[in-house]
Amino acid sequence: MPVFLASRPYPPPRGAVIRTHTPLAGSRPVHPPGAAPGSASAGDQRIQVTVVLKPPRLPRDHPVARAVRAHDAAWPTERVPLTPREFAAAYAPSRDVVRAVLGVAKQEGLTIVDVSEARHDIVLEGPIAAFEKAYKIREREYQHELGRYRAHDEPIQLPGQLASLVQGVLGLDTIPHAHPHAARAATRTVHPLGPDEIARHYRFPPAVSSAGGRVAVLEFGGGVHAQDLRFRPRKAAIRMLRVTDGEGNDPGNSPLARDQLRNIMDAWRAGASLETISARFPDGIAGFMDTVESTMDAQIVSGLVPDAPLDLVFASPSADGWRRAIYAELGFPYPGSISGPGARVRTPPAVISVSWGMSESAWGRMNLQVLHGTLEAAMRRDVTVCCSTGDFGSRNSPGPQTARSVNYPASSTWALACGGTALARTRSRRFREVTWNESLLGASMAGGGGMSGHFAAPSFQAAIKKPNPGNTWLAGRRRSFKGRWVPDVAAHAGFVPGVAMSLLGQPFAGGGTSAATPIWAALIARLGAELGRPLGWLTPAFYALARRDVFRDIRTGHNDLDPETGRRLHYRAGPGWDPCTGLGAPDGMALLEALRAGPGRSGTRGGTRPRE
Repeated sequence: MPVFLASRPYPPPRGAVIRTHTPLAGSRPVHPPGAAPGSASAGDQRIQVTVVLKPPRLPRDHPVARAVRAHDAAWPTERVPLTPREFAAAYAPSRDVVRAVLGVAKQEGLTIVDVSEARHDIVLEGPIAAFEKAYKIREREYQHELGRYRAHDEPIQLPGQLASLVQGVLGLDTIPHAHPHAARAATRTVHPLGPDEIARHYRFPPAVSSAGGRVAVLEFGGGVHAQDLRFRPRKAAIRMLRVTDGEGNDPGNSPLARDQLRNIMDAWRAGASLETISARFPDGIAGFMDTVESTMDAQIVSGLVPDAPLDLVFASPSADGWRRAIYAELGFPYPGSISGPGARVRTPPAVISVSWGMSESAWGRMNLQVLHGTLEAAMRRDVTVCCSTGDFGSRNSPGPQTARSVNYPASSTWALACGGTALARTRSRRFREVTWNESLLGASMAGGGGMSGHFAAPSFQAAIKKPNPGNTWLAGRRRSFKGRWVPDVAAHAGFVPGVAMSLLGQPFAGGGTSAATPIWAALIARLGAELGRPLGWLTPAFYALARRDVFRDIRTGHNDLDPETGRRLHYRAGPGWDPCTGLGAPDGMALLEALRAGPGRSGTRGGTRPRE
């Protein structure tokens, strides 16, 4: 067991064990619409559960607290990385806190698998029946169009002495929290955009060595057939990593079977509508979308940063799976959870690209808060996390609901939220760029954007002009709430022309904010290579640079899916930041020079004073 730092301001447990229980805030699961409950889960089935402890509140003058403040506030090119010891100290609970949790676990007959300072968690293992008794819940099996999952209906109940110590408990449900945001795919598009064309339009810095570090792409379904990665340069290492979940399931690299993939591709070429294809291939359409997603992510990054090492990380779409995948890449994997060639991760990647997610309202408040802390840890490990804002406009849903929502994890303060634009060729062989909003094969799509109903407005967005958010999923009940807005930036997401890719070696075209996100991830990897270091949390710097012509301001279009005649649009593009394309699309060379110069216009370097 690791040595924990003493003198933490947590009250030590005293006296007899407290028998009362307190509901854990926000821990009642949010079931997807249409989920049907089934039989009770087998009580003897063994699972792993993660008890996430609240990080400590260090005194302001503590050396680690000063180091963390200096790190978080510094200009990206001037940050002093936290040492592993500083990072662990910023999150490590006290001995008393750990002792209290372990004491309850032992009373309930649960096995202690791991205690982690850096992850500030304790991993427990035992039969489902023991966890039901410990947390006063009833586990059941549920059936949904996304597949079977295990969950409960009641909020998690914490023993009284743990109520103030625990941030969340993961692994008591396996509800999927991931839709691919290459939500549609087109094969009939004319002349899709290849990597050279994308890099030239956005003025990427020249392709150089892998000095900017590796890129990790998280996948929560699907996979890539080997022949669709053969174009990748041999000298560029690629790892296919698998992260097992709390039930020991290995999601692995699982692309749709070749025959099914070919049949659906043929139907797409014939111009069948998405509704028709879904009806003809009910058992294959989800796997097709997931396979398109995984393959497109890998090919866009490989095409734009061909020399950078690439990790394709396959994990469970549950909240527990998300956390396990991110910490595996940060260098703090759960015991025995990560496998694959070269699976031991010693240093974090420069960039993590995530083209999956779901509406905030589908996650549950506990999961949002726990994963928000996980993304904060990525920021403190100097990793840039690029997340797609979704493909269903200001509602973030293809359905008839009226409440607006945004996509998570894009809405986290620690993420770079990537929205969508659409490029169209002109007669002069240049491009016209507008807000992405199109209909393809009977499906309407647009880049997600709007105000978070959960995460408060960050200081770096104080100066942007914000529209009236109206009826958001949670802020409607908290009308004075001022939340974080997305997207931060945007890039090409259109399907006509789409982004060039291949499936089973055949030409194909992808799109959506799933394409915009790895485009941004690749650009940031190139910027880091030119500047000689990973750039970490870039979002505040981008807002600080917004007036320096480092972004292409997109002023045309909107991101409503189905505006009726005379109906007021939710959000329109306009000068400066807007909820359709954020700050705009990138000018890579201008960004490079602005990041190198620092926040001052004179070219002298800004940032914070040296570490105290």
